Amino acid sequence: SGAVVRVCTPDFATTLLVSRSPRRGTPCPALHTLRPMSISISPKQALAAVAVIGVLVAGKLALGTRPTARGKANRDTSDGWYAFAAQLDNEAAAAAAAAHLPIVFLGDSITESFRGTSRNGPCQRCQGTREMFEKAMVPYGAPVVQGISGDQTSDLLHRLEQPGLRRLLRTANLAVVHIGTNDLSHLIPTADWKRPSLGLRHTDASVARIGSELAGRVAAVVATVRRHLRQGAAVLLVPLLPRGTVFRRPADWPNDVFAPLVAATNARLREAYAADPAVTVVDCVPAFEAVAERGVIPARFMPDGLHPSALGHRDLVLPQLREAMDKSLLAAAAAAPSVAAPDPPEGNWGPCVEQCDRPPGWFDLAALLDREAAAAAAAAEGDPAAPRPVVFLGDSIFEAFRGTHVGAACGPCAGTPRVFRDAVAPYGAPAAQGIAGDQTGHLLHRLRQPGLRRL
Repeated sequence: SGAVVRVCTPDFATTLLVSRSPRRGTPCPALHTLRPMSISISPKQALAAVAVIGVLVAGKLALGTRPTARGKANRDTSDGWYAFAAQLDNEAAAAAAAAHLPIVFLGDSITESFRGTSRNGPCQRCQGTREMFEKAMVPYGAPVVQGISGDQTSDLLHRLEQPGLRRLLRTANLAVVHIGTNDLSHLIPTADWKRPSLGLRHTDASVARIGSELAGRVAAVVATVRRHLRQGAAVLLVPLLPRGTVFRRPADWPNDVFAPLVAATNARLREAYAADPAVTVVDCVPAFEAVAERGVIPARFMPDGLHPSALGHRDLVLPQLREAMDKSLLAAAAAAPSVAAPDPPEGNWGPCVEQCDRPPGWFDLAALLDREAAAAAAAAEGDPAAPRPVVFLGDSIFEAFRGTHVGAACGPCAGTPRVFRDAVAPYGAPAAQGIAGDQTGHLLHRLRQPGLRRL
């Protein structure tokens, strides 16, 4: 079956199967559990093993914390990863051709759960997640979910170099990145996180070293995403989520193995992008900690100690993510270069008041709206930190947002103002400037008034 040579150092762990094709490395046991061992191999195999070990160790030292894109030789093709990665890249190419400024979600199983799958197969833990996600994303169009269960940063770096995803990012409005928890599983010995009672307890040095290593890997992904994104598009980085001991029911909380490493990694990432306007770090750990009961995150939010449930995503992840998405999209819109308005088409188009039919009370309501517009403009000008106004211009359909019809009470509009305010609140201070019965000529007249022009 081939001789097995196991090499373990504090920073490097892998398993080599001599005379067989390389497989994905398996972590060594905790260092304090190693025992002297001897194996029988031929001199030829021994020389081959020493040569391969030397190359791998030299490569590790040369790379430092910089991950490389995973090549095909490093993956077992029988697990379906390449087929699914190719499918996602085809989807990305199709979305790039069809969508206008899409939002792209990049990551691992936590991201893939938004598709309702795990490695493109049935997913029991994902029940309800896809439906919840699609409902939450309605205001943002059709997001493109590019997550694969089990992916590490190196896997995502490989996918980021494929033509479909590169093309998609060149057209994207926003990229949401969440990756790294699978790297963490391979940066510490398996025994430590599957059976914490047998594992080591971290020193300050080990926490700092692993946190720095993992933050560097995630930063390499962010840098690659930014290199492919169109100019003006932003990145939302969701760092590590809390982790318990997975594959156990119930998961072990609080988890002394993962908690300090998650905190160290996230702190590094927050610090790295604190002054970077193109990258927003959306740390959801405090939201999970807020619902923890004596350090235990309830199973209804994270049943397996690793993946948020549909409820966990809905209540603890997406609210913060949507707030950051709104701010990033508004900032991008404000920074976009102004485009000269085209000339109107030829014809008898222009403001009309006297020659256009108008309902009773029209002038009074038009004057009121213009005063409201002037007041809203003054408020925005007086406080640069205040939300920028969002102006709705139209006829009775937009006047319904005020709950009126030509300034009078409107029975059919009951409840509409509240729904409107709740829906528009994340985007700034709404100003509904609609009058029932208005034609284009009426609105052109109102657009010439000083208050609305100032607004």
